[in-house]
Amino acid sequence: MIRAAPAFLVLAWTAVPAWAQTTDCPGTPLQCLAAEAAFRLDVQPILDPCGAVGTLVDRMDLSSFPNSRGPRLEAGQRAVPSEMFLPVVLPLCAGVALMGDGWAMGLTPLGLAGGDLLVLMDDRAMNGGTYAGGALLGVPLVDGDDPLPVTVLCDWVDDAVPDASCLDD
Repeated sequence: MIRAAPAFLVLAWTAVPAWAQTTDCPGTPLQCLAAEAAFRLDVQPILDPCGAVGTLVDRMDLSSFPNSRGPRLEAGQRAVPSEMFLPVVLPLCAGVALMGDGWAMGLTPLGLAGGDLLVLMDDRAMNGGTYAGGALLGVPLVDGDDPLPVTVLCDWVDDAVPDASCLDD
C-alpha cells in the first residue's frame, strides 16, 4: 500500500536546487554531491518519476548493497518486502520513504545516467538510535520482474557526506 507522505518527510528529502550546479556550491554537502554527480554523469531528467519510484519500491535488490535492512532479509529474499516497510511516496513522486521497524530509508531519484537511475539513499534509525548513513546509488532500469542489483557510487555514515572525489573511483 502506498500513501502520501507526512509533512515532516517532505522537509527531509529535497530536490537539488539549480544553484548547486556551480563550482563554488553554496548548498549542503548532500546537495553539492548530487549536483556534481549530475554534472559528471550527464544525468538526464526522469520523464516518469512515479514509475521510477514504483520501480525502486517493487524491484530494488536490498541484498546487493550495504544498508540497514539487508541483515534482516530472509535467505533468498532480495526485493523490498511489504511486511518490512510501508512505502510513503513524497508529493509529485519526488521520492519515497520506506518506513518500518524503527528505521527509515529515503530514496530520492535524481535522474537517468546511461541506463541507470541515479538515486540518493538516506538510511537512519528512527527508534532513538544514532545510526545515520546514506549513499549515491545507480539502479539499472531493465525490463522484467527480477530484482535490480544496485551499484554504490558513494556512501557515508554519521551524515558525513563526502566531497565529489568519491565519484572518481
